[in-house]
Amino acid sequence: MLINVNGILRANIISGGGAGARIKRTQAISNVDKLQRITEGKEPLNICVIRTLGGIGDVLMSTPLLRALKHQFPNSELTYATDFKYMGGALKDLLQHNPHIDKLIPYQIALGQDYDFITDITTVAVGVENNNPRDCSNRIDLFAEHAGVDLRETGYLPVYIITNEEVQWAKDKLAQYPLRTSNCRRIGIQVRSSTSSRSLPIEKVRELAIMLAQHSYIQVFLFDSSHGNGPEENWNIAGLVPFKDYGIRQVAALVNEMDLMICPDSGLLHIAGALGKKIVSLWAGTNYKARINYYPNAIAIASEHLQCYPCFYAAAACSKKYTCLDNLVVKEIHDTTIKHLKADLAVQKINNVVKSVPTKKTKARILVHRSTGLGDTVMMTSPVRALRKKYPDAFICVSTYHTEVFDRCDYVDKVEKVDWDRSPRRQLVDQFDKVYDLDHCVESGLVCGNKGKINEEDYLMVPRMNLFYRALNLGNVPIEPTLIKVSLEEKEKVKHLLDENKKNILYVANSSSPLRTYFAEGATVLIENLARQYHVIVSGNFREIWGEKKHFTQIFNKIIETYNLKTAFKIETMDLISLIASVDLVISPDSGPMHVAEAVGTKCVGIFANIQPYLRCSSYKYIVPIISNLGCISECCDRPSIQSKLCKIKDGIIGAPCVRAIKPEAIFSLIGKNLG
Repeated sequence: MLINVNGILRANIISGGGAGARIKRTQAISNVDKLQRITEGKEPLNICVIRTLGGIGDVLMSTPLLRALKHQFPNSELTYATDFKYMGGALKDLLQHNPHIDKLIPYQIALGQDYDFITDITTVAVGVENNNPRDCSNRIDLFAEHAGVDLRETGYLPVYIITNEEVQWAKDKLAQYPLRTSNCRRIGIQVRSSTSSRSLPIEKVRELAIMLAQHSYIQVFLFDSSHGNGPEENWNIAGLVPFKDYGIRQVAALVNEMDLMICPDSGLLHIAGALGKKIVSLWAGTNYKARINYYPNAIAIASEHLQCYPCFYAAAACSKKYTCLDNLVVKEIHDTTIKHLKADLAVQKINNVVKSVPTKKTKARILVHRSTGLGDTVMMTSPVRALRKKYPDAFICVSTYHTEVFDRCDYVDKVEKVDWDRSPRRQLVDQFDKVYDLDHCVESGLVCGNKGKINEEDYLMVPRMNLFYRALNLGNVPIEPTLIKVSLEEKEKVKHLLDENKKNILYVANSSSPLRTYFAEGATVLIENLARQYHVIVSGNFREIWGEKKHFTQIFNKIIETYNLKTAFKIETMDLISLIASVDLVISPDSGPMHVAEAVGTKCVGIFANIQPYLRCSSYKYIVPIISNLGCISECCDRPSIQSKLCKIKDGIIGAPCVRAIKPEAIFSLIGKNLG
C-alpha cells in the first residue's frame, strides 16, 4: 500500500493481520502512477483503516492517524472498519462523532472491498512491545508509522467529541449530587479494568475511595462496569457516588465533568487523556511511558523498582500473582492525587492546520430507516427536516413501512418501502455513505427486550422527539414541527364522510395497545354526548386486532348502530391522514392518529394512559392532553414488567386503570373548550 509523506513515495505492505486483504509489494508498486494522480487531486482517494479487535484505548489511539490522513488527503473518503459487537457496540459509539471519519462500518464488510489505500493496524504493536518492553513507542506512533503517516504537523492527542446534548446530560446528572462545599472538586475512580492483571485490588480501591472522601473539598465518583473483572461490589458508603454500567458515551460525558480521574491501564484512561483531564494512572505490566506520554495532564504510579516491570503480561512473568499491583501503596496514590489536583492544568496544542480538515461531504448520501408504527414515522418528519437543513446538499432517502408519510415531502429525495419491523436490505444500505437505523432507538430493554437501544433513565425522562434527534446526531439543533402535506384532491376523497352543517369530530376508538385504549363503557357516554351536538366519525382497527367477539368490539358496534355514526375503518393510510386533515377535531388515545393530527395542524384531544404526555408531545402545539392523576403513571410508562406489578393487568382487559380513571365528562368538557 502506498502513501506520500513529505514528498517521498513509500510502499507499505499490510502486515497487521486479522482482517485479510493483504497487498503484495508488486501490486503496491503498480499503483505508483495512480497514487500520484490521487495526490494531485485528479481523482478521489478511498482510504480504509481496519482494526478487527476490541480495545477502547487502542481505537482511540488510532484517531491521530485518521486526523493526519484527512489533513494529507482532504478530499478523501475515509472509512474506519472495526468490531461492532465488542462490549455491546462500544467501539462504534466511541467513534460516532469523529469528524475525520466519513464512513464507519463493521470490519467484516471491509474484507474484499476495493480501496485506494488500506491499512490494518490490528496487531502492529504487539510484537514491538513484547520484544522491547522497557523502550517501546506509544501505540499512537506505532499505528501512524505502520500506515506511513507523519503526526508532527497534526498532533498526537486522540480525538473524542462530546456533543452539546451529552454535556448537558452529564451536568443534569451530576446536579442530582450537590457539591459538599463551594470549592468542592470531583474525583472519578475507575474501579477496575476489563482484566484483573491491570486492576488495583478491590480492597485497595475501597480504602482509597474512603480516604479521599474524608476531605470535605472532594466528592468521589466510582465508575464501575459489569464488563470488568471480579464480583459485584456494594458501594453504599457515605460520600461515594457509584456510576454503574452506563454506556461509553455517557461515561465519557461524566468523565468530562470530573476534575481528576484515577484509572488503571484502560479505555477510560485514554478517554480522559483525549479530553485533557488530570489523570493519576495506576500501572501493572504495561510500560506507562508507552501509553500516556502524549497526555499533558497524566501522571503515573508504577512499581518500577521491580526487576520484572514492565513485563507486558508475559505468560511466565509472575504466574498471575501480580506483584506489581500488590506493591502499589494506597497512601502514595492518595497523596499523589491531592498534589496533582492542586496543580495547574496543562493544555497540549495541536497545529491549527487540523481545523481546516473538511469533515463533511457536501454530496453525502444519507439513509434514514424506521420501519414500525405510524406515530413514530410521523414524528420522524421533524428530525429528517432538521437533517436536511444541516446537510442541504445531501441526498436523503427514508426507508419506512408507512411511505405515505414521506411521499409528498420536498425535503426527502427518495422513499423506500420496507416490511414492518424489518431492517433495510443490504443492497439498499450499501448505496449510502451514512445509515441511521432508528428502529428501537427510543425504546429500552424493559419495553422491547434486547432490541432496546437506550437505558431506562432516558426512556423514562427524555421526550421521544429528543431521542430521535439524538439518534440522528442532531442533539443541539432546534426541533422542527412535524409536517405532512395533504392536497385538495386527497381531501376530496374523504369529503363524503363529513357533514357540512356541523362541526366534524373524528373519534379514534383504539390504540395498538389495549392498555392505552379508552374503555368502551366510557366511550359510550362520551359519544352519546358528542352525537347530540357534533357530527362524529369513528375510526380504528379494533375489529382486526381483537375480533368481533370481544366485549369491546360488541359495545362499539352497538354505539355505531344506535347513533348511526359514519365510520372510517378499512381505509388506506393516506385516506385516514386526509380525513384527519379535514375534520375540526380529533379525539385519540396515544397512537398514530394523534401524531398525524399534529402534523396536519388539526386540534386533537389526546387521551393518555400510562405514559406522561410530555414524553410524547412536549414540542407539539395542536395536542390537548388529558391524563389521570394516578401516582403510578410515571413509574409504569408502558413497561410490561412494571404494569403487571403495579395494577395486575390481565390478558383481555382493554383500558388500564389509569385510563379508566379519566371521566368521559372531563373529556367532553375539554372538547367544548376547544371547539366552542
